[in-house]
Amino acid sequence: MKNGSISLYGLSLILLQVSCMKMGPDEKALNNFRSKVILEIERDYGLNCYGAGSSMPDKIEEINLVFKGEYSEYLEGARRLAVPIALRMVNEMNRDKNLIPHLADYPATIKNICLTIGFRQENEENYNQNNCLDSVMVIGMKGRILYNIYNEGKTRLIDLHRESFEEAQIILEREGSLQVEGKESPFQ
Repeated sequence: MKNGSISLYGLSLILLQVSCMKMGPDEKALNNFRSKVILEIERDYGLNCYGAGSSMPDKIEEINLVFKGEYSEYLEGARRLAVPIALRMVNEMNRDKNLIPHLADYPATIKNICLTIGFRQENEENYNQNNCLDSVMVIGMKGRILYNIYNEGKTRLIDLHRESFEEAQIILEREGSLQVEGKESPFQ
């Protein structure tokens, strides 16, 4: 993503926000929150959003965001990117006065988000195809991080590494590479 531009998905979220006239207050709050967070993450981290969802039978239980980006250092680089984004999502959920009344769990924790980031190598010949991902990192599944790579034929994902979110955060803190705004902890 180039500076000053937003993804097609980010633009569609803005348009969806404008057409929220028939939505309930929980859906409006969720869409406003997602639109804001997606645009900030795209701008600040150079990722492109290509999916969003939530789990909300009665109240919002989980917010899901899916991004795509380029990264060269697979596991370590993915961790350095995904952990701060996840922390930012949780902190923003707990700060959004319009969203808070609609959360099933407040304060929200890392267990209330699912963040998926697909990575691809810039030098691939099929680079512009949306399905050309090399690896996927998922923060979800009750605070677990899953890191998968595609097999050679890119027909299935292979489980490469699993760790708890706490373990990933400790690794980054030891490296000195984790910058978290505020003092809120996503583990409560």
